Amino acid sequence: MRRGTTLARIPPGSNLAGKRVRNLLALRPFSLLAVAAFCFAGCMPDGPDDGGVIVHSEPTPHDLLSAGDSVDVRAEVDGDLIAAGSEVIVGGAIAGYAIAAGRHVAVRERIGNDLIAAGETVDIQAPVEDRVLAAGRSIRLHPGVEVGSAYLAGNTLTIDGDVRDLLQAGAQEVRISGRIGGDVEIGAARVSVLPGATIDGNLVVESNDPPQISPQAEVRGTIDHRIPETRNGDGAFGWAASWLFYTAVLLVLGLVVVALTPVWAGRVATTLAARPAVSLGIGVLALIVTPIVAAVLFATVIGIPLGMLLLALYIAALMLAAVFVAYRLGDWLLELFGRPEASRYLCMLVGAIVLALAMSLPILGGIVALVALVLGLGALLLERRGARDLPAHAGL
Repeated sequence: MRRGTTLARIPPGSNLAGKRVRNLLALRPFSLLAVAAFCFAGCMPDGPDDGGVIVHSEPTPHDLLSAGDSVDVRAEVDGDLIAAGSEVIVGGAIAGYAIAAGRHVAVRERIGNDLIAAGETVDIQAPVEDRVLAAGRSIRLHPGVEVGSAYLAGNTLTIDGDVRDLLQAGAQEVRISGRIGGDVEIGAARVSVLPGATIDGNLVVESNDPPQISPQAEVRGTIDHRIPETRNGDGAFGWAASWLFYTAVLLVLGLVVVALTPVWAGRVATTLAARPAVSLGIGVLALIVTPIVAAVLFATVIGIPLGMLLLALYIAALMLAAVFVAYRLGDWLLELFGRPEASRYLCMLVGAIVLALAMSLPILGGIVALVALVLGLGALLLERRGARDLPAHAGL
């Protein structure tokens, strides 16, 4: 039963709920992620684990970084955790922050601070003392699990557990059956408040259809329904989803690159810092000329295999270009904040967050993405040329 609530359908152009949702989404998630990034205590280990199936069965008295095909943390970590792999299982209690990126992410033991997770599926099966920031195709907060506050973006979000404070979400479908101690702000095609659900604060929904609220659910605040604006894409919820998506992609690729080839990542970042103008020029040239050369090769029968190889290398370079820019950006920001000796993984994290934010901005985001692309591509090509010249110089 709903007590003390009102259902208001707010038309486009209104300055009530929609503006409040936009303000919160535009500021809070980035602030929280930035704080989480800069508050990592201690340093990461000097070297990551080898690839393959990684099992951590012994307690870790410090921060832990792990990357492999599968990462299974079975013992306590008395610090922060960064884990990346096709499957990441957090089966031991984490005293500090936990950052997990992979195709499947499962959290099965308590997280003592924030949880940042990205994956095709994200299953939260244990309490999180502070914030949860998660992006994925399917995200579920399991029954009986309590988190501090939640900022979620994905296709299907299922909130069967409890959120002590604010819940913000952007998705195709959102289902709530647990208890929310604060406000709920959602942008989705379908929103369902199921039997047994309790929302202590206000419910603000941005969707074409009003939220489906069960008579056995209770919303103690007001219920505001707002029709999404069609201009500028999907509005703030679309922006939040884009930002989380870019962050997840940069972070996953970046952690893999930094874990497997830390020296290479450092050389490209050094090249970018030392020769930004040259990197920009070479990047623009490569961006334009490479597809033309590939097309010419495809036009000749004998050149098709070479054209396919060139195109594959081109696509791989484009995927990595923004990663190197993010790494350099994070390194520069941490130096600016007095952390010149910060872990390379922290550099990657901070850079991915900030660059993804800039890339997701309306209008300017496309320009930022293009500049990052050509800068990273140019620095990558310059570094490769320098690496080829090293033996020649060594022999002189």
